[in-house]
Amino acid sequence: MSEILVYADSLRSPEMRHEVPIAVPDPFLYAERDGKGSVVASSFELGRINEVAPHLEVLPLEEFGLDELYAQGLSRDEIELEVILRAARRFGLERASVPSTFPLEVADHLRANGIEVKADRELFIGRRRVKNEAELAGIRRAQRAAEGAMEAARELLRAAEPQNGGLVVDGEPLTCERLKLAVEQVFTEHGVFADEFIVSHGAQTAIGHDMGSGPIAPNE
Repeated sequence: MSEILVYADSLRSPEMRHEVPIAVPDPFLYAERDGKGSVVASSFELGRINEVAPHLEVLPLEEFGLDELYAQGLSRDEIELEVILRAARRFGLERASVPSTFPLEVADHLRANGIEVKADRELFIGRRRVKNEAELAGIRRAQRAAEGAMEAARELLRAAEPQNGGLVVDGEPLTCERLKLAVEQVFTEHGVFADEFIVSHGAQTAIGHDMGSGPIAPNE
């Protein structure tokens, strides 16, 4: 009998994104028992989750007494823990495997109420290695975007001409910021994004995470 529990958002948690292939910025619950997956999330996320994961049982927080708990005067943090506990019990979880990043406070609360949880890094690595169709499509989209962005940067560099110790393209200085803008435009065209990425030059390239800035000189 296999039991899985994940509590995270799907922007930062690869384990959650594997199960629910859509960006949900607030933490929500994924539970699985004997291959049947269920999600407990905010009501306004249910439609989006149902659309991308129709095979999952998707339930609102209200299903687990959210409104009643607020009426009792509990804090938001207390309610969060109680809803997770109630959901775990509803889904019949007794000994659940969780990611290595599973919240400690949630784990403590579940254990204190009779539900065992155990971090199993290798289990979740193995699950994520089996890519679903949404993940494969995302990999292909990201690869096309990266290739297009590199070509846009190369085109600017090819067109650059030396002038006054710097480089110019179409009469304007070639800078790290200009290269970044070209890359971002390609990303937008391909429906992808990156929070921040490195386009550095000269001595900046010797500093591991210098994001890059300023005019680019010839031969840098």
